Amino acid sequence: FFLAPVKRSIHGNRLNWENEKGDAFCRGGFNCSNWELVVPKKGIYRVFLQVTWRQPECAGNELLFKVEVIVFSDTYRQDRVVLSMFDTVTCRTYLTKSLFGSKFLKLTPNSRLHVNSTFPSLITSSEHEVFFGAELTDESPQ
Repeated sequence: FFLAPVKRSIHGNRLNWENEKGDAFCRGGFNCSNWELVVPKKGIYRVFLQVTWRQPECAGNELLFKVEVIVFSDTYRQDRVVLSMFDTVTCRTYLTKSLFGSKFLKLTPNSRLHVNSTFPSLITSSEHEVFFGAELTDESPQ
């Protein structure tokens, strides 16, 4: 499953994703709705995320860029951060910052993943700079 960003489609700090156009695709039973990726079956998944921010003009400010993958499952019944990346950047005349991370997670059916980010309005809409996805690596975790 691979999702590409949807420009100007942000719900608070929660990012929205395209699942059909461009390089994006949805396979293996995944569902994407309400800014969430819904897991189809129990297993171990590799979840990955890259976000790139751009600001054409900035000076003197220190910015904290932070992005998180959050899961809600029937087991925990509350949002839980499962992957986060952050970096503090001193702003100069032009700013570009990318963060990438991935993690293996045991997930249950109907677990819902979403992404929160600081400065969502600065995130690019380029599919090779911003993407989110998951792939099943083992169907029978112990």
